[in-house]
Amino acid sequence: MSSLLDSIKAKISKLTPTEAPAPKTLQVMFMCNGCSYNFKHGEPRYVCTECAGIDLCKKCYKRDQKYFQQHPNINQDRELVGQEPTDSSGHLQPPLLHTDSAPLPHSFTLETKAQREMTNDNVGKTTYDSMRHSFRDNKKRQCIGVREKVEISEKYPNGLGEYKWMLFEQFEELVEYFGQALREFVQRRSFVSICANNRTEWYVADIACMFYGLPVVPMHHQVNSDAMGEILSNSETRVIVSSIDICASKVVELIDSKRYDGLKLVVVLEDTSNTKQYNQQRLDSLRQSLPSTIEIKTYAEMLTIGKKLFSSSKTAHKHDPMQPEEIISLVYTSGSTGVPKGVITLDKEWNAQISESYMSYPSSSISYLTLSHSQRRFDHKKLYVGTRIGIFSGTMDLLFDDIQKIRPSIFWGVPRVWNLIYSLYQNELDQFIKLNPSSSKEYCEEKCLKKIKNVLGDRLEAIVTGGAPTSEEVLKFMKNCWPGVGISNSYGLSEVIGIFIDGYIQHDIEFRIDPVPEFGYYPTDLPNPRGELLVKSKTMTTGYYNNPQLTAESFQDGWFKTGDIVEQIGSRKVKIIDRKKHAFKLSNGEFVAPELIENIFMGSNLIEQILIYGDAMKTFLVAIIIPRKHVLDEFGLSSLLDAVNSNNNNNDQTEESIRIEKANILNQNKPLLQKLSSEIFNISLKKKMANYEIPKMLRLDLTKWTTDNELITGSGKFCRGKLYKYYKNDIDNMYNDLSINNNNNIQQQQISTTNNNEENINSTLMDYLKNTLQIDSANVGNLNDFSFTQLGGDSLSAIRLSNLLKDKANINIAPSIILNNNNNLTNLSNLINNNNNCQDYNDSVMESINWNQEFMSLDKSIDIGDKKIGEIPVDSPIPIDVFLTGATGFLGSFILHQLLGQENVGRIYCLVRSKDSFNLKEQQDKLYSLMTEKYKLKLDQTEMERVVPINGDLSLTLLGLRDQESFKELANSVDLIIHNGATVNMVIPYANLRATNVGATCEIFKLAAAGEKIKPVSFISTMGVFAYQDKDIQESDVPPTDHIGQMTGYSQSKLVAEQIVRYAYKRGFPVCMFRPATIYCDSTSGIDNDHDFVRMIFKGLIELGACPDINTIHAGGVFNLSPVDWVSQSIVNLSLTNQSYTRKHHHAPIPIYHMINEEHVKLERVTRILSTVQPMQEVPFQQFQQLVGQVQDHNHAIYPIRSVFKNNFPGHYRFNYYCPFTTKQLFSLGLDKCPKVSNKTIELNLIYLKNQLKNN
Repeated sequence: MSSLLDSIKAKISKLTPTEAPAPKTLQVMFMCNGCSYNFKHGEPRYVCTECAGIDLCKKCYKRDQKYFQQHPNINQDRELVGQEPTDSSGHLQPPLLHTDSAPLPHSFTLETKAQREMTNDNVGKTTYDSMRHSFRDNKKRQCIGVREKVEISEKYPNGLGEYKWMLFEQFEELVEYFGQALREFVQRRSFVSICANNRTEWYVADIACMFYGLPVVPMHHQVNSDAMGEILSNSETRVIVSSIDICASKVVELIDSKRYDGLKLVVVLEDTSNTKQYNQQRLDSLRQSLPSTIEIKTYAEMLTIGKKLFSSSKTAHKHDPMQPEEIISLVYTSGSTGVPKGVITLDKEWNAQISESYMSYPSSSISYLTLSHSQRRFDHKKLYVGTRIGIFSGTMDLLFDDIQKIRPSIFWGVPRVWNLIYSLYQNELDQFIKLNPSSSKEYCEEKCLKKIKNVLGDRLEAIVTGGAPTSEEVLKFMKNCWPGVGISNSYGLSEVIGIFIDGYIQHDIEFRIDPVPEFGYYPTDLPNPRGELLVKSKTMTTGYYNNPQLTAESFQDGWFKTGDIVEQIGSRKVKIIDRKKHAFKLSNGEFVAPELIENIFMGSNLIEQILIYGDAMKTFLVAIIIPRKHVLDEFGLSSLLDAVNSNNNNNDQTEESIRIEKANILNQNKPLLQKLSSEIFNISLKKKMANYEIPKMLRLDLTKWTTDNELITGSGKFCRGKLYKYYKNDIDNMYNDLSINNNNNIQQQQISTTNNNEENINSTLMDYLKNTLQIDSANVGNLNDFSFTQLGGDSLSAIRLSNLLKDKANINIAPSIILNNNNNLTNLSNLINNNNNCQDYNDSVMESINWNQEFMSLDKSIDIGDKKIGEIPVDSPIPIDVFLTGATGFLGSFILHQLLGQENVGRIYCLVRSKDSFNLKEQQDKLYSLMTEKYKLKLDQTEMERVVPINGDLSLTLLGLRDQESFKELANSVDLIIHNGATVNMVIPYANLRATNVGATCEIFKLAAAGEKIKPVSFISTMGVFAYQDKDIQESDVPPTDHIGQMTGYSQSKLVAEQIVRYAYKRGFPVCMFRPATIYCDSTSGIDNDHDFVRMIFKGLIELGACPDINTIHAGGVFNLSPVDWVSQSIVNLSLTNQSYTRKHHHAPIPIYHMINEEHVKLERVTRILSTVQPMQEVPFQQFQQLVGQVQDHNHAIYPIRSVFKNNFPGHYRFNYYCPFTTKQLFSLGLDKCPKVSNKTIELNLIYLKNQLKNN
């Protein structure tokens, strides 16, 4: 894992008090907190090492110290602090109130500079210079801390006491001694490997090498012998500093097997948990095992040798630091995909990274991750700025106990750490809810968040996560748990540190995006470039040590290939899709990024670990899951699994056979499998995951994935190759066992049935509707025109109703039928009352639809073949001819008007349907009348000579043209097809819309291919294809098809049509697509669409003469309105440009334009304008609902939509629409994005609606 904190100084600077660099002239910078004395620049002051911002003069400092000497029990009675002592006590009044909760008295350091000034002044030419300056200025500050070993007691149940801190000057003394001894045994510039868990000796050895010119090779303490051999051989290491355990096993093994013979010195770090006698025995054994050519010294012996050398000027070695262009260390990558690579770090690079650090003083941090990667760089930064580092106790079991003692100012970790904390929170919340059933969820969450917040101490200033993607759910939890703490999601690599934070590329990083053709990603993709991220910076590595081949593969003309596939979503902002080496494609062509999927499921408190696997020959995924212990306890499996261990203690079974036996116990427990399957399924629904992203089979296991068994890399990432190999049999079995009716299928939900009396069914369901949808059962009969979803029903409540129908009445009605707006509550009520057979009912309402087959409706014969692609002529004197469908509709009329206004457009062929005999002039007059009389568009009638009405029908083959010859003649007559025609009706079912909205789309592409050239197609869709919007939407987002059965028939038809367009695009047809949202009135006239829903609301308010008080509405009253004149102008201009059809490469995405307004219109604004149009009564929403409910006149404007006001006011947008690509393309044509709807436009529309009511 690379360093992830090298670029966060900007974040930390914002979170901590900063001071301006010291000026050359004297000025006041600090004030004594005791007596308000103003310090002069450079004047010594005493700074509290615990409390932020406390500075004392010498007099106040002495008073502070004397006060606490007179109050030895101050920590048992902290109320004494700040109290005025009595005259008879003789006690001094304390000079200040200490703000930090650390035990009193607090220590102080004598400082002469501001922290910022000191860190700036201490930057040197080399890393050695910078660190030496820091040690000089921070010599009296606390440096390294470890927990003291004590007797086990009630206070210290783990045998670990408080942290004992070593000062910088004490630490530097050890560094000098150890460095002297090293130089006595090896030559300058010899590589020194350090392989141990986090401990003081590591830091001493590391900095000693810096001082005395010995490049360091840090190694993970759990490195396997093969990787250690590769690292030692590649680096030609001469010294290894390591624990006795590692030396006695892995080092001896390497020497014995003759895999490495370059060692000159082995420094053994003693195990302080063992007796001296035992340690000596092991040391003697080690000396006997290694050849006599290798010196073996203990750490204590090295200090003794070094101290003696250092004490004499005659024998002491001089400091010999690396120069800027020399190698200071080799950091070996984790080797998750092959042999470890030694990333070269030059001194100038390391110095730049270290010396740019800043943290306020006092501050503290914890060292708990391996020092072979990011933790080491992070800790060097902290040493440079004078921050104290507390070393964890060596086991993750005590990590949070250590944190409570250290109370770090900054904490960072890889996602598995944050997943662990999130799991703690979820468990805590579950228990709290059980114990407090009457409390609200919000109250329970608040209490549990407060408790979990304290696990990281009470003085946290910054949090960083990185190393791998952190799920959105976990990030959201982190922000809720630590609301006042800056949280950074960082990304960097060993080769290039600090590439971006929260997606934003850092200012000192150059970047570019290269194509990944094997996955269909190109920097020319629209709306956003996609591909592999390449970066360049001044501090990036120069390559891999002694590995020119890998260096050449990873570095290209000064650019480093990160191996990460990204999407560029801003000028300097990117989003990681996945690691290039981890991604794969299924046999259906779907691209899968397993790491992102795994992180989604890792948000569950039931799942400890999950591995997603996909076979390139299969169309679906499978998963290995390690369940959490509390889940096993819930099903009573813990004792059973423990029994397996006990039974096999005296047997000769292998670890693998025991693992399999335990796994079989888990996988044979159907309730456990169902619980985890349901969890996966529910998360998938919640996250709106694509069907192919949901694993179809699960296998449970209990193996802990660790660095010891090599299933996790040293940086905490999955070692995927080894995991796949480890679970190969399980994976093969899942693929072999999977079938449609398999009980373990993740999407099969087991529902128990009961048999109640039929007479109770109706009342039970009416109670359900009343409780869930807040509908009075007595009024159900009045809701003939409204569907379940229009009354507030959602997918979850529909599923519950579906289950209830099956359980109570043995009636199988799919949730999609309940949610379908074609089916109103009266239909469902009649079914219940009559107890009809479900199949008969379903057949009468909606035929069974094979959606995958619908998506493939475009006949294979409709193809471009070897025909030339027609282009839109540019700057040609010959105008282009256009074929337009839907010209008689609201939007179509405005599109036709815009086309007539284009100088480069000649004839416009309009498909119209005539029941009577077809007369060309008569049809032209009808179109003219529609535009000029109904929509008040200005148009010279002579322009209609360019309009050529074509008699046809969208619902028929060949678009209703009389024969194939006429069809081909039309194809050769036009240069561009704008397909705007569709039946827009939210009530009738898909089957009734299929011919017009789906079949016609196929016929359009048949027309595009029928002529001598392939004609470009401009297709008008709708934002309604995002019926199940669960996030902000922009052009690059693909509407999910998972919930198509629950959409309205119209949205279903447009979503199917979009799939047809996509298939045509894949076959090479030149296509662009437009998605309008709510098309509002003409901004110049106020005339709108007769059948628009927003129009019905506004018109209803006018006739009702009342509007709700906006302050009494809980939700709704927000509308996304795009004036029709802007929409039509944008569609026409974008359709007439070649850039909408020219694909730069085969895999370029289809150009999609969103005809939406990024500025919403709120009800408050509408009602305010409405009150100027006519007198309006503003009433509380509840009273408004009553007024609406009293309307009984079927001709009243608000009558058809009465029930939409049942719960809230309509018009609620939880998420936004964005159109960056559309805006960019419009700007290139000299056009603007959709303008904010003006008050004048709204006023014109309201006046128009009011006049319509009068005329009616």
